[in-house]
Amino acid sequence: MDGNIDELDATVRREMASVLDNFTKLIKASHVPGSTTSVDHNTYPGELQHVYAEKMLLSCSSILEVSRELKRRAILNDTHPSSYNCESILPVAPIGDNGVDGME
Repeated sequence: MDGNIDELDATVRREMASVLDNFTKLIKASHVPGSTTSVDHNTYPGELQHVYAEKMLLSCSSILEVSRELKRRAILNDTHPSSYNCESILPVAPIGDNGVDGME
């Protein structure tokens, strides 16, 4: 997956919209016996639940692919790791006299 950041952003937004749309259709297609709902089951037939779930999985897979690409780019572009202040991200507690954190 190659593309600029704007294309990757558009892909993520499109796939997230697809996940939400197919999840909504999946919920509308499900029918709980004995419930009174106003959903028209002819519009969202219950037999298509697996199709909606599959579309959600494909969209999630695409989002994960974009995430992998962004992580790869971040790793490859990280040429100055010493410029980051790691202690501000992960504060380190002082070690006690016996070598164990916070234990005396």
